[in-house]
Amino acid sequence: MRSTTHHPLHRWSLPTCLALAAGLAVLVVVPAPAGAAAPGDIDLFVSPTSIPAAGTTAYLPAGPIRLLDTRELGARPDAATELRVEVHGGDGVPADVAAAAVTLTATDAAAAGYVTMWGDGPRPGTSTLNLDAPGDTRANAAIVPVGADGALRVFTQSGAHLVIDLTGVFVPADTATAGRLQPFGPARVLDTRTLGGPLRPREVRIVDTSAVGVPVAASAVSIVLTGIARDAWFSAWPSGATWPGTSTVHTAASGAPASATSIVPVRDGAFQLMGSAGGHVVVDVTGWFTGDTAEAGTDGLFVPVTPARVLDTRGARSASPPLGPSGSISVRSFPFATATAGAVAINLTAVGPEGDGYMSAFATSDPLPATSTANVAAGTVSATGALVASSARGVTVFSQRRTHLVIDVTGWFVTAARSMAPVPMPRPTSSESFVPAAVRADGSAARWSVCAPPSVLVDFSGAQAHARAGFDAMIADARDATGFELPVVEGVVDGRPVDGTITVRWAAAGSVAHLADPVIGLGGFGYDDRRIVWGQVVIRSDVALDLQPGGDDLLRFVLAHEMGHALGLGHVDDPAQLMYGTATGLDRFQDGDRTGLARLGASVPDGGCAA
Repeated sequence: MRSTTHHPLHRWSLPTCLALAAGLAVLVVVPAPAGAAAPGDIDLFVSPTSIPAAGTTAYLPAGPIRLLDTRELGARPDAATELRVEVHGGDGVPADVAAAAVTLTATDAAAAGYVTMWGDGPRPGTSTLNLDAPGDTRANAAIVPVGADGALRVFTQSGAHLVIDLTGVFVPADTATAGRLQPFGPARVLDTRTLGGPLRPREVRIVDTSAVGVPVAASAVSIVLTGIARDAWFSAWPSGATWPGTSTVHTAASGAPASATSIVPVRDGAFQLMGSAGGHVVVDVTGWFTGDTAEAGTDGLFVPVTPARVLDTRGARSASPPLGPSGSISVRSFPFATATAGAVAINLTAVGPEGDGYMSAFATSDPLPATSTANVAAGTVSATGALVASSARGVTVFSQRRTHLVIDVTGWFVTAARSMAPVPMPRPTSSESFVPAAVRADGSAARWSVCAPPSVLVDFSGAQAHARAGFDAMIADARDATGFELPVVEGVVDGRPVDGTITVRWAAAGSVAHLADPVIGLGGFGYDDRRIVWGQVVIRSDVALDLQPGGDDLLRFVLAHEMGHALGLGHVDDPAQLMYGTATGLDRFQDGDRTGLARLGASVPDGGCAA
């Protein structure tokens, strides 16, 4: 008697199916209700006029210095108000400043709306922070190009009091010793929920970043500061200095976690931290800036650009949030070459998430980090500035909750030119992060016979234009991992199982059971009491699978994930593996996947050769 495996990819609520149930493994990359936008409907926004606002620049610690507080000027700025804010010429800020690292706070909002900052020229179609309701208070960090007149512009859509604190500046430099960003981690240096206990109101706590490997000679660190308290603010400032009266992140009355990125000058690797009402705090280090003792170089210099929108999932047909739950999207469509961008300065805006949760931004092709970049609250619009390491393939954003996502960019950090070719991943032989898809009556894993390994029959009818390249790369990876030859024949696949063969084909939604929105891939196998006897992979033909430049990676992920099922692997709980139950930006088998495929492959005898 033959059975089929069923291992649905859990991206939303589905019943858990056991090994002997009927069906195929379901892969969902962009969940959405029936009738909602398909992945190909996501609109990408790239400003062709986004040009460098300056050449390369180096970071110079300054402040924190309060540049603006409209509460001290009297009346609250009205809707559609634009203000000019002087940056250079005071408090030791050099006259040639090209960009400013700031914390922007909007408070006493007149209504829901957004606030945006920029340097020269017309107001860009970007935002710096968002307000959800009258009376709202929000804060966010950003690196903003400074105008030729040494000033910033700030616009409030609906009216709000505005506070701007300067936390550092970037000055022109062709090469520099100090002030060059070195992406790092992310590394968690403090979590009062697990060590030290919550801060008391106005308690000052020292945070030593050298404990996680930041050099003591660093001039500043880039951190993600998460505060957990009700209607409070948290502030970070240099060690050894008095509190400058500025804030870094504000929390809402609900007490939900709130996050902000900040560049904080350090002394011997340390800075100080305080909360107005106390509460828990989490600090993750995402980079550090070189000090005066470093060798001169260009790696890590910053190039500010006119603020530009590079992603907005709220396309004309996107009635439902397309990202998440537990989903990822990658972006490489920046107004600069990602081959020479070691990190990017971006603003992540979650629009209407369907639950409280978090987002993580990281370099595409890197594993999902164990830290968060932003915290989001259900039904709100929240923006979080971030300095994110980038690969030649760009940046990936993971969202725990289903949400729309908007990404704006304000600059990039220089690195040496990198190839677009994938970087080989190390392969420890000890990884046990894999799960067989089915277990037979004798307790052994269902697998293909080493004496009768499968061939592959592929039908490219209806496939995406880039499908052959992704398929060929996937097959090469599968051969290497299993030791099977996996000979490939191109022909006609009608959907019926073929003994001794893994069939691969493309089909439109509704033409195959379970292959309908939001499902874009199926994969599985049939087996008897001795071995796997056939396998199937089906990919959606009516979805572009190229959400952004580099979309081949998404198709290759779908192909590899479903081929993993057809070869005998089930889902794992480890997000560092390709067989994890959600897309995390990977497109090839990882350590645990490869260990599992090797155990199910040609290198381990299965006693079935006499069959």
